[in-house]
Amino acid sequence: MNITDFKIERLLTVNSTNDYLKTLVKQGECEPIIVIADAQTKGRGTKNRSFISQKGGLYLSILLPPCETNLITPMTAVAVSDTVEQISGKTTQIKWVNDVYLRGKKLSGILCETVFSPKSNKPYLIVGIGLNLFKPNDDFSDEIKDIAISLFETEDIAIKERFINTLIKNFFKYFNCLSEKCFLEKYRAKNFILEKTVKVIIGNEKTDAIAVAIDDYCRLIVKFPDGSEKALNSGEVILKK
Repeated sequence: MNITDFKIERLLTVNSTNDYLKTLVKQGECEPIIVIADAQTKGRGTKNRSFISQKGGLYLSILLPPCETNLITPMTAVAVSDTVEQISGKTTQIKWVNDVYLRGKKLSGILCETVFSPKSNKPYLIVGIGLNLFKPNDDFSDEIKDIAISLFETEDIAIKERFINTLIKNFFKYFNCLSEKCFLEKYRAKNFILEKTVKVIIGNEKTDAIAVAIDDYCRLIVKFPDGSEKALNSGEVILKK
């Protein structure tokens, strides 16, 4: 697949680009589409947390046909990381499983969700990307100002268009070789929590562990104090200071 297969829709403001696509699918829309918004009023992150989506950011969601989904989130993180480095020259890192960091602060988050189509009787995949492309006019809110970072200080439409086009190209470059896991080496190399002590949060349980490795399925292998190991498909991992 490539960008020519997709309809692209641009919005000034939307509740959530992922929710916008969910609504389209439930109404019978099954064609590949990319929706891009300048701001979101109800942006969401993982675990249904609020994702603050001020103007100046880039909010983009891609509707994909039914496909293998477990590798899409890490693959997208690599596509975002590549794009940032190509456009800005700045070095990024990835925090397992879905966040892209710049200079120790969060630059971008990724949220993948499935939605069932009553028209085709199949599940579809929505890949949502939120990125702090430009610094908000009123700066970041107090809630995130100490943990978030923007890529550029001043808004520039030409840079934004270059970023969007490059991001979409990088996404499909990796998507088209997803079965070969062509992104995996970069994903491992860019992750900054490996060999560090982390707090693993699964449900109501919190346990310290060492992040040992990322396996071929992009699961995080952690080692607990008793010597046992576990492969994490999901759950939250916090780097201990």
